[in-house]
Amino acid sequence: MKDVKDLPLAIIIPVRKEEETIIDTLELIKKSVHTKYVVLVVDDMITSSDKTIDRVKRYQKKNRNIRILKKLIHHASGFSFAVWRGIQEAHQGAIVIVMADGCDDLNIIDRMFEKIFSGYDIVCGSRYMKGGKKIGGPKIQGFFSFIVNISLSFLLRLPTKDVSNAFKMYRRDIFNTMPRPTSTGFEISMEIFFNAYFRGAKITETPTTWIGRSKGESKFKLIERAPGYVRIYLWILANAIRQLFHMSVIPLSGNV
Repeated sequence: MKDVKDLPLAIIIPVRKEEETIIDTLELIKKSVHTKYVVLVVDDMITSSDKTIDRVKRYQKKNRNIRILKKLIHHASGFSFAVWRGIQEAHQGAIVIVMADGCDDLNIIDRMFEKIFSGYDIVCGSRYMKGGKKIGGPKIQGFFSFIVNISLSFLLRLPTKDVSNAFKMYRRDIFNTMPRPTSTGFEISMEIFFNAYFRGAKITETPTTWIGRSKGESKFKLIERAPGYVRIYLWILANAIRQLFHMSVIPLSGNV
C-alpha cells in the first residue's frame, strides 16, 4: 500500500453553467477541507454564454491550488468525460468527485481521506446508511435512486447502500489497471465502482447529507439517463452471476 498521507488530494469538479454556484462551492471547500488538496475544475461543454470558467479564473488569482482543465477539442462532452479527464490529470494520492452545485457534504472529505489512508480503495458518501440523509431534489429522481441503491445493496450484499452517489473518494492507484469507462453520463459513478468491486477493491462508506440545489438548473435528466442506468444495472447483475461461478468479469460495452 502506498503512503498517501503526504500526497495531494485531487478534488474534481465538472462544471457546465454553474456560474451561480461554483464560487460558493470553492469557498466551502476552503473552509471545510484541511487535507492538502488541489481542485481540478473541469470544463464540461462550456458555451459562449457560460461564465463559469471566467469566474473560476478570477477566483484562481488568489487561490493557487485551483487548476482549470479545458475540454479537449477531439474529446466528447458530458459529465463522464469531464470526470475521466480529471482522473487522468490526478497522478497520485486520492481523488474525490464533488458536484459544483454544493449538494455534497464537504465536511466529511477529511474523514474520507483518513479511511483511504487506513487502506481502503474507495470510500462512498452514503445517503442511505444510518446517519445519512437526502434532502430536497425531484421526488421521482429520489425514488428511482433509492430503489436502485437499496436493491443492489440487498441483492449483492455490497459494502455500501449508495453506489450511485457520485460523491466518492478513490485511491488513485486503482485506475492504473481499470478499463476506460464507457458511460456517457452520471452513471459513470456506478461503472467505476463496480469495475473496482468485481476486481476485489476494498470499499467502505461513511454517512453524508445530500442537499438539493438552491441555485441554477440540475444537469440530471431522468428520462435521458434511464437507458444508461438500465444498461449498467443489467451488466452488474450479469457479472454478479458470473462471480458466483468464479468466472471473469465481462467488460461493459454497448451490449450486456
